Amino acid sequence: MDGIHDMGGMHGFGSIPINEHEAVFPDSWQGRVFACNLALSIQTGGNVDRFRFLIESMPPAEYLSASYYERWLASMTESIEADGLLHVDPGEVVAVPPEIVQALVNAPTGFVRDMSGEAAYKEGDPVRARSLHPPGHIRLPRYVRGHTGLVVSDNGNHHLPDVRAATGDIVMQRLYTVSFSARELWGEQANQNDTVCLDLWESYLEPA
Repeated sequence: MDGIHDMGGMHGFGSIPINEHEAVFPDSWQGRVFACNLALSIQTGGNVDRFRFLIESMPPAEYLSASYYERWLASMTESIEADGLLHVDPGEVVAVPPEIVQALVNAPTGFVRDMSGEAAYKEGDPVRARSLHPPGHIRLPRYVRGHTGLVVSDNGNHHLPDVRAATGDIVMQRLYTVSFSARELWGEQANQNDTVCLDLWESYLEPA
């Protein structure tokens, strides 16, 4: 969707302050939001695409004035209200057992790349990001739409987040890393040596 969250390439937001020694959760409530989101993912199945779409759906003024974890909290609240998980009486809520939360946090993860099927593009192919403007979730940044880049790698099949955010269904589609020159995206004023690499699904692309 074309929302305020899609800020890539926009001016006026200033530099990003970086403090290497900053606490992970400067305020204790942020840690609680993080923990609650882990617990909620057990109940809801952990649909991160829907989680992101709910953040994107925040009113623009609220989105811009909210901090990172305030946006998380807004998405979580919207989700539990829609799923009927919000209870007025705390006595009705069953806490997630600590051992389940601990297992979720510490569980080892692994990934085997699925390279089955035929890829439409290969490394070095020129491609153009399609001009797509759906009302729902999409992982194609607005600033690359209509621009041409080169396929850097074929990353195999991954679930298409657009579909999972809308319905929860898993639809697999080829994912590519595509490199765009900064001048292709932002014109002659950009540094000629800079490039931007994005992971883009096959339906986002067309031959250049």
